[in-house]
Amino acid sequence: QLDLSHMSYPWFAARQAERHFPDITFPGRRLTKHRAGVPGGYNLEHLLAANIHARPIVVNAGAATSTPQVQEAFELWPSGLANRVAKRGDKSYAAHLPLREWLRDYTLRAPRLAQPRKSRAKGGVQGWEEMAAADAALAGGEVGSRMVLQVAASRSA
Repeated sequence: QLDLSHMSYPWFAARQAERHFPDITFPGRRLTKHRAGVPGGYNLEHLLAANIHARPIVVNAGAATSTPQVQEAFELWPSGLANRVAKRGDKSYAAHLPLREWLRDYTLRAPRLAQPRKSRAKGGVQGWEEMAAADAALAGGEVGSRMVLQVAASRSA
């Protein structure tokens, strides 16, 4: 598990990258939001592109949608509260994706909508944790449904 905030410091590449993450390709010395103007800098898009074909990559939605470049270059396939990354336009990924396997994985990892429990506060208002879990479950269901349709469309074309 990589911590993007640690990767933004110059000491990360020197002290941590090779020792703890020898199988990951780091395309520079430090992660920056924008590559331009930072010697040895790279952004999240470059990190994903350098590693996308070597191994499965899973990110949280906040990291993957942090820049327009990442959104333009990659697709996110829901896997529970995280997302598997695929190169956008990689027809082979969607066309050869074992749909049943992905659905099984998605179903096992997707958050469940539980019945809200009674709160001690007057009016039975849910806590923020329950509201966040419900929002994640609803958003994940919507994205998951869209992905099933996308795979079906790519296979029929």
